[in-house]
Formats: sequence, structure tokens, C-alpha cells
Amino acid sequence: MNKISKFLIFSLAFVSQVIYSQSNFEYGIKFGISSSNFKLSDIKQTVFYNPKDYYKGNSINPTLGIFLNYIVSDLIILESELSYLQKGNRFTEETTVSTVENPDGLYKSEHTISFDVRYLELALNIKPRYNFGKFPTFLILGTSLNYTLNAVNLLHRRVQDVVLSYRVGFGTELKNIISLPILIEIKYIEDLSNFYEYDYGKLKNRTILFNIGIKLK
Repeated sequence: MNKISKFLIFSLAFVSQVIYSQSNFEYGIKFGISSSNFKLSDIKQTVFYNPKDYYKGNSINPTLGIFLNYIVSDLIILESELSYLQKGNRFTEETTVSTVENPDGLYKSEHTISFDVRYLELALNIKPRYNFGKFPTFLILGTSLNYTLNAVNLLHRRVQDVVLSYRVGFGTELKNIISLPILIEIKYIEDLSNFYEYDYGKLKNRTILFNIGIKLK
């Protein structure tokens, strides 16, 4: 049994146990969009190479997941999430092709460079909440375990299989406005450890995540 299968079985078993052993729970799906980039440290540059020239820009990607809330009280919710996330960076580089006869360039060429890491993320959050009129509002404080599914344009042997992250954010429910069990969230997520290290520096993921959730119960 490979690592991904073990991770999925553990996650599903955890969710199933909570569902069938508790009565005050709610669950649903979340989808949204993320904007991510890299945080660099211990940078070593040479005359010919600077990591900052490559690990720049933001990567915009869709996200999808499921969630389970355990309602501790009117003021506290404990939440578990299982999500698919793609993190990384993306930027466009312009190249000018020139010759001796045309030193200013014959034409300009643009191409996009990206470094992507795809994760299966298991998150645990505590959500203090308070009602502001028609808007039940909550904070999000938590941590997440990110299992690497695939890495693009990065040396796989240098990519960590599992990375721990922290997350902070806030959200609100729209049930009093549109009479539907819908919530919206904004979260900031950053790795607690380096997910990638090589001779010229160390990298962490930083992500801003916007989610729309639909409660199925």
C-alpha cells in the first residue's frame, strides 16, 4: 500500500468516525480559487544565476474539498477539511532575438515559466464565531498536513513528501441573506518548514485561498 492510499484511508476513517459517533455535526463541500507564491530564504546567487529571477510571480488555481464541522457550542466550531490544492508560481518572461545586423532585435518572444506542487491537504481548524446582525461571522485558526502528489519543474528528490502549514482567516455564512446554507471564507496559509531545498536557497509555499462552501447537512 503506497503513502497516498494510507493517507486517504486515514482521512476517510477519521471523518467517518466523527460522523457516526456525533449528532451535532454538519458537513459539505468547498470549492474556490487560490493565489500562491514562494517565500525564499538562504539565497545564494552567482553572476549567472539568481533564484529571485525564477521563483517569482503568483500561480492562480482552482481548489476543491470536503469539510466536517463539529459544533462544540454556539461560539466554537471544530472543523476538519480534506482538499486538493495546487501551489507554486508562474511568470512570463520576454526574450528579444537579435543579430549583428539587427542589434535592437528582430522580434520579441514571450513564454510562461511555472513551478507547481500539487497537494492533498488535511486541515484541522478551530473557528470562534459571533453573530453580527444577519451575518454569522467566524475566525479561522488552524494547521494542515500537506501530502505531495506531484511536482512540476522541480527536482522530486528535493521536494518534501509531507509539509506542515499554519492557516489564519475569517468567513461568514449567507443563510440569513439568501436562505441557502452557503458560506464564504478567506484564508492565508504558509508552510512552517521548507518544502524544497537546493544549493541556491530554500522555499516555502504561501497561499491566499478564497472558498465558497455548501453545507449538505
